[in-house]
Amino acid sequence: MATYIEHVYSKGGTPFTRTYEGPDPVPRELSKTAFMDHAIAQFMAVNASTLDDAYARFDEVMEAAKGSAQGKIRAAYKRYDAANTLSKDTTEVLTQWMVDSTDTGKLTAAERTAVVDNWPTG
Repeated sequence: MATYIEHVYSKGGTPFTRTYEGPDPVPRELSKTAFMDHAIAQFMAVNASTLDDAYARFDEVMEAAKGSAQGKIRAAYKRYDAANTLSKDTTEVLTQWMVDSTDTGKLTAAERTAVVDNWPTG
């Protein structure tokens, strides 16, 4: 269960806050474009980088996966490339493989954590 805080107004216009328990938010499936935007935003936060640097970092990670000598890393890239949407569960597995990679330009643990832990819900 998750705790939600709702800011509402009384009929007289007085603002107040109501707190209640509800179901945990459901992670959204993201299109590849939405996933890329999400990953780039997280890379910017983790690496304290500019938008241009974050785009370059995303490209570096994807190119490293695409050209990896490790089969499961290439498979992770192929899964991404073939996908129309990505779920949080699938992304958790594929990005862990990318962190475990020995390739230059691999995804860092901090980048992975930011992407997975801040996954959009709704």
